[in-house]
Amino acid sequence: MIFGPRISKALLLGWVCFLICGCGPNRSAALGEAARQQASLATGAIGTEDQVRGQARDGARMLKELSAQLVRNPPKGASPQVVGGFTSDAAEISAGLDAIAESKTDDQFTASVFNMCDAQRRDAAPRVGHVLVGIATMIRAKPPANAPPQEVQQVSGYFDTFGERMINVPTECDRAQAGMAEADAKEQEAEAKHQANVNAAINAAELIFAGAVVYGTAVSAAQASRPIIVQSPPVQNNYYY
Repeated sequence: MIFGPRISKALLLGWVCFLICGCGPNRSAALGEAARQQASLATGAIGTEDQVRGQARDGARMLKELSAQLVRNPPKGASPQVVGGFTSDAAEISAGLDAIAESKTDDQFTASVFNMCDAQRRDAAPRVGHVLVGIATMIRAKPPANAPPQEVQQVSGYFDTFGERMINVPTECDRAQAGMAEADAKEQEAEAKHQANVNAAINAAELIFAGAVVYGTAVSAAQASRPIIVQSPPVQNNYYY
């Protein structure tokens, strides 16, 4: 059965589009996976997502308590501007940590980790981190009276570790953003290659269609010009029936 030119073209192009477009790159899914990988790299040293959530919750609570204590009993010689600056920075960081702690899904976790790279948190994190490292140094230098050495080491180690992570936030943000830029560039390249393949396939389809039309026209012309064969009636005993 030979379809008409318009129907043949529609069927052929429809088949090509179904075959090629269905295999195109999914930009949103690819970038989402890249973001999850970057979030995992940034938090992998801490542990699993649930462990990260737990430590984020503890860290946020610690910063809130530390800020409240500094407001109630500011260190000698500390100006209100210094105390106010720290409490503001700590509030910014604790809000980001609360978001990580309260995340329920992988996508929420990834988004909350990336939100730690917001401009204000990115700037505040190293300032908070240096204060925490300073507190760790003070605890080791002048531990509370009657505090067991193991407890002093544990508490100072916590402040050290937490502080270093805060100090490294800008570095981790730069690395994650570079990773996302690389993933985006790869997706753009994949999309360009896919579009080139689509264009090539459509061009090939047009040629195939043109060839099919020419062939169909030739067959039709040949059938129209074929001589009609008239069969003679059967003959028997030299008489016609």
